[in-house]
Amino acid sequence: MSNPINEKDMIDAFKESLEAKDMIKTRVILSYIENVNRKVQNRLLFELVRVDVNFHLPLLIYLMNQHQAFCQAFPIIEETLIAHAIDYPESFANALNAEAVTDSTILIAIAEKAKEKQQVK
Repeated sequence: MSNPINEKDMIDAFKESLEAKDMIKTRVILSYIENVNRKVQNRLLFELVRVDVNFHLPLLIYLMNQHQAFCQAFPIIEETLIAHAIDYPESFANALNAEAVTDSTILIAIAEKAKEKQQVK
């Protein structure tokens, strides 16, 4: 029998890991994102995108790679990645080398969508 997640402690630990820019701890906490309610999920995503783009970009890509069903329920994740590809191309390219990014396929797909979006403008 698993212990229920203390959501307040999870949010507090997440904020601390973001403040410390602890990629490993942040990724571990994100690995449980599907095990909490929608309100907590929204809060975690909100806190994540508030930090430096160079830190949160690889973590958003990690979510897209490892938690695809979750990301489908939150299209804002893909939309944020597309916007980052357009607004922060260097950071986006640097994310290819980030430890949290184990599969660059998602980066290629996002880059293609960003290119299409720019062509529409």
